[in-house]
Amino acid sequence: MPSHSLLPAPKPTIRTLTTCLGLLSCTMGLRAIHNPAQWSLSFGFPATTSTAKTAAQNPYIPAVGARNIASGLGLILCGVWGLDRALGVMLLTGCVVGVVDGWTVRPEGWYGEGEGEVEGETLRGREERMGVMRGKVWMHWALIPVVAGAGVWML
Repeated sequence: MPSHSLLPAPKPTIRTLTTCLGLLSCTMGLRAIHNPAQWSLSFGFPATTSTAKTAAQNPYIPAVGARNIASGLGLILCGVWGLDRALGVMLLTGCVVGVVDGWTVRPEGWYGEGEGEVEGETLRGREERMGVMRGKVWMHWALIPVVAGAGVWML
């Protein structure tokens, strides 16, 4: 049966890479459930003295962890079973998640609207922290074109 795609047939390498992406997503999801405070710092929320307390009480962090585990398992299964079109759709919908996650972290890095200032922080320390936060935003957004391209290719 002839292929209707203008692009060459997907390569097993992309399946392997997306399976690894699925493993990473599952790992991040387990981390969010197991250690919400550390996860919130790695996600891009500010490090303040109350971060551990508020993260442990925030019901949305475990929900995000469950989302990451579910999407990670979907990527793994689609990659292992060779469901290329489903894998492409999952990659494209994952781009929406990346955009929203980056948008959520954006005020922390650009405007410093986090949970206040870190006690004893100098101006230089605050600038460094804001630079790290901006990096977290771009970390969420940087791979979106690559993932979207892979997703389109898999369709």
